[in-house]
Amino acid sequence: MNLITSKKLFNRIKRILTYPYDMKFLFFRKKRVKRNGIVLLIHESDRLGASLLLLHTAEEMVRRNKHVYIISLQFGELNSDYSKIAPTQVIFSKFRFKQILKRLKEKYGYSKLLMITAAVGGYAHIASNLDYQIVSEIHELPPVITKLGLQNSTRDMLLYSRKVLFSTNDEKNGVLRLVNIKDSDRFIVKSQGTYYQKPSPNIVESAKGKLQSRYPQILRKKVIIGVGNTSYRKGFDIFINVAKEMPQYIFLWAGKKEKFFNLVKKNGLSSNFVYLGQLNDNQLSGVYSVASLLLLSSRKDTLPSTIFESLLFNIPVIGSRNSGGVSSVIQEGKNGLLTNEVSENDFISAINRGLLNGNYTRMKEYLIENPLNNSFCDYISFILQLYV
Repeated sequence: MNLITSKKLFNRIKRILTYPYDMKFLFFRKKRVKRNGIVLLIHESDRLGASLLLLHTAEEMVRRNKHVYIISLQFGELNSDYSKIAPTQVIFSKFRFKQILKRLKEKYGYSKLLMITAAVGGYAHIASNLDYQIVSEIHELPPVITKLGLQNSTRDMLLYSRKVLFSTNDEKNGVLRLVNIKDSDRFIVKSQGTYYQKPSPNIVESAKGKLQSRYPQILRKKVIIGVGNTSYRKGFDIFINVAKEMPQYIFLWAGKKEKFFNLVKKNGLSSNFVYLGQLNDNQLSGVYSVASLLLLSSRKDTLPSTIFESLLFNIPVIGSRNSGGVSSVIQEGKNGLLTNEVSENDFISAINRGLLNGNYTRMKEYLIENPLNNSFCDYISFILQLYV
């Protein structure tokens, strides 16, 4: 057994011990299965981007009276949430995956599969051999695919899928170059938009008031926010370093705490920084409502939903054009600012420019006059029409 296999086995055992109630998801959910549905396949069940995307995808499909069967490759906190929407099963092998697809096809008439992220691409040939129509979504950038060793998985997803969706042209072109596959009309660029639903004004004001009451310093200074898990990829350390250099502002971060948080903390956090933890949608609305800017400090990020969430609240976004897909949404000087590099100095300069009264006023006016029109509902409609 090699080191990688041993690590995967250890993590699986750890998850089983952490989420013992997920044992019930190892069994086929025949009592809830309805005919002629769509199988949704996801590699993870943590409260992170891809898993939340699947959750909201399933929710929207069921709202449209589509039948769904969810398959996850992992024990985790979201399996219970998945199961409230549609029958959910956890599998640990490709053999089991094949068994389930055959049963769904032969007994219940299933023939469609939606695969979310390149991490599950290695399962595509199984579904293809069973004559499933496969639509896939790739959200990883080439460096992430390389780091995680997903080249073969990505190639399989591209080869066996009927259609593959990418968030941006740059992402698509980079992935195709990485795995040496020529472009095709099967490969489509389509942003997923945002599934975040802005709460009612009363809820927003209540969340804002609670935040201001708990952290009164945000009433006296302008607020820069970061949203996402506290990881190296999200540039959490960069965000902290920028905060240290700009004591005239308050920096708030909302998102799941990862191990990287403690590594950054060893070097000292800043007195003008507040970690809010992982928030629900209502609480998050309060964060957006007090913000002057969203600082997207990510080193690499395909097209994070936090961009769209900020724009929904008319909050300008600062990010690096070298980090991923942010440059496909942010228009320089209109709804935000783009830096050349992912660096503290570039971000500090951009924040200073962004909060200049003239620049800030123009960006806010642009956002009010050009409301966000990037519907997740439209994205789901687009996916559904890709199946015959």
